[in-house]
Amino acid sequence: MVDGPLRVVSSASVDRVRHQQVHGPEEVLVDQPTRFGTVFGLASLRQPMLGPGSFGHDGLGGHLAFAHPVSGIAFAFLTNRPIPGPTPHTRLWRLLLAVAAAL
Repeated sequence: MVDGPLRVVSSASVDRVRHQQVHGPEEVLVDQPTRFGTVFGLASLRQPMLGPGSFGHDGLGGHLAFAHPVSGIAFAFLTNRPIPGPTPHTRLWRLLLAVAAAL
């Protein structure tokens, strides 16, 4: 999804899946505001990832995987114990802030 020697998805395809299709409250996530493209979730206030242009998906308990083509970052965080409650999760936010600071 990002540039590099292992890239298998074209830039045009990435741009298509990042095009916003839905924006608003999510009933499954207790009316939290979300944004979705064709396949993936998009950066939002609820899940900013690395900001505009990020796309991916979060999961129950604090999991998150996404790509940010502008920076060339692909990121995944999977926990071995779920974090209760809705996002944002402290551990995940600390990691995201460290990645953003390293850019």
